[in-house]
Amino acid sequence: MEDLERRRLFSNFFISTSGSDSAAGSSGAPWKTIQHSAVVVKAGDTVTVRAGNYAGLVLGWDGPVSGTASKPITFKADAGVTINGTNNKTRDGINIENCDNIILDGFTIKPVAVDAKWRSGIRFGGGGTGNVARNNRVAMRAQDTMGIYSSFNTSQLVEGNEVSGNQDAGIYCSNSAVNPTVRFNTVHDLSDVSAQGVGIHFNGDASQGGTGIIEGGLIEGNIVFNCGTGISMDGMQNAAVRDNLLYGLTKKGITLFQIDASGPSTGCVINGNFVILHASGPCLQLNTGKSEAFSNTLINHGGPSIEVNGGTQALVGNYYLGAITGITSRGQTGYVFGDLNFDSQVSAQDYTTLDATLGSSEGYVLATLDHAGTVTAKDYMTIDANMGRKAV
Repeated sequence: MEDLERRRLFSNFFISTSGSDSAAGSSGAPWKTIQHSAVVVKAGDTVTVRAGNYAGLVLGWDGPVSGTASKPITFKADAGVTINGTNNKTRDGINIENCDNIILDGFTIKPVAVDAKWRSGIRFGGGGTGNVARNNRVAMRAQDTMGIYSSFNTSQLVEGNEVSGNQDAGIYCSNSAVNPTVRFNTVHDLSDVSAQGVGIHFNGDASQGGTGIIEGGLIEGNIVFNCGTGISMDGMQNAAVRDNLLYGLTKKGITLFQIDASGPSTGCVINGNFVILHASGPCLQLNTGKSEAFSNTLINHGGPSIEVNGGTQALVGNYYLGAITGITSRGQTGYVFGDLNFDSQVSAQDYTTLDATLGSSEGYVLATLDHAGTVTAKDYMTIDANMGRKAV
């Protein structure tokens, strides 16, 4: 008779400030440090951390420690758990190095005031698939760089977290990531709103290797306020950006561009977002590629609602308060359809007439409405004669 297949029972481990790392790690005999679990956990295991203050965790430093899609490794914090010191290898609170299917759930990351500068509160670095940061509170200080950071990750989920205080990006997804999902997070009150201070940032960063593109992804239902820029995308392609609320920003709302990435931000669908600014920068900035923006509400009391500086863009059924710039003077192709502008200070020429620089290339403006009631049908349904068609 053949031997029955050997099966490993999944384990539940526990950590307490009153425990001992020489104990069994059970509920009645918990370990003392989160770091001790790194040498024990296997796919399917769950580590529960009980209330108290702890130093951080580095996992995968001496080689990958991974779960699977059906058997992740879960680190779950009870109420009252705070990581207030870095792990023992890097200047991060929790650092997951090139591991797969690791879940971090419910931690508060809050450096002590006297500690030296941290790189990030939570980091998923060097690669990995299926990693999750969920329901964490990352409260950084003005000198700390990032809140939640990842690089070279595939199918990562960043969900339901709160990030505040740091100087660079609150949530930063970088280095040729594939299909990141960033949803239902709140990022607020970053320290450097004049220069960096981006709520949610994506950067393909070709200089670090890989494709240099962020491919795919979903950015949904996030709230970003009291930052510099809301959502920033360098080399992000074929992503959905929808139903985000951005306000109290000093620079820009949503911006798509190419600087560090190997290719343009393109193929993105931007819809259902609500952006309110008192800034000279735009609520929505489209600089490269070919993307579509529809059903967004874009209100800017200090500058443009939309700025289009390149590529082939489609603006459909958006609601504005503020000028639309770029569409009439930059010479790019595209269309504006069914948009509604509530700003009585904006002339029809600012946002409705395609410029002669389009020449014979494709593009049109159709049935755009100015709520001020001062624009005639001729003003807002004009297609330039140099495109080979007569104005109507």
